[in-house]
Amino acid sequence: MGRKAPDERIKIPAVPDLAEAPARPGWEIQRFEYELITPLFGGGVRPRTADSVTVVRGATLRGQLRFWWRACRAGRYGDGDNPARLKQAEDVLWGTTSRKDKPHPARVVVSVVVRSSGRAAHPFEVGRGKVDARGVARPKLETREDVAPAYAAFPLQPTELEMRQGGVGMPTAAVQTGVRFQLTLSFATKWPPDDEGLFRNPEGSLQPLSTPADEVAAALWAWETFGGVGGRTRRGFGAVRRLHDP
Repeated sequence: MGRKAPDERIKIPAVPDLAEAPARPGWEIQRFEYELITPLFGGGVRPRTADSVTVVRGATLRGQLRFWWRACRAGRYGDGDNPARLKQAEDVLWGTTSRKDKPHPARVVVSVVVRSSGRAAHPFEVGRGKVDARGVARPKLETREDVAPAYAAFPLQPTELEMRQGGVGMPTAAVQTGVRFQLTLSFATKWPPDDEGLFRNPEGSLQPLSTPADEVAAALWAWETFGGVGGRTRRGFGAVRRLHDP
């Protein structure tokens, strides 16, 4: 028995675009436009391959911001022998589901709209090499330095066996160039009273209480300066440049 056809008279409402929605009372929204100034390496469900549906994901950038927040703000939340306060502040700001007794929703909501998925570019190509005794051209690896330096993109390089099996002109792994996206960050303008104590600055500071905007700005600066999108960002892939604030 087949599935019943849907009633065409039922009108399904459009899903609102959360990235463009206005801020709710007591919350602030920040939107930024970015482009990748170096190729995107991987980042999809398959290793070393860009995602064919969502080339940049909000969950991925949330993880990046969380990492860089921890890297640049850890010194404000206790010493290395007692990281409990740091973990507590991190869970309040970025959320957690690992604590079954008390899961904490994130104070920062991250969403991404991909403006351009870019295009595939191949750091390596397999061309025609020397002709063997049988008159058959051997496959020869050719490097496209205009796409990415070979020393950085070497995980995408086909092996000798793959080239023998694939032959001249075989498909090779690609990186993604020309990617652009909008990042939207939504967060409360003030901490709930129960959380204020976590975010108090050291005595003598000009600003006694760090605001959510301060914490978000610190994570964003560190990610823009040292981080990126996708894999091998420490080798220069996926570097971001902020274009303008929409």
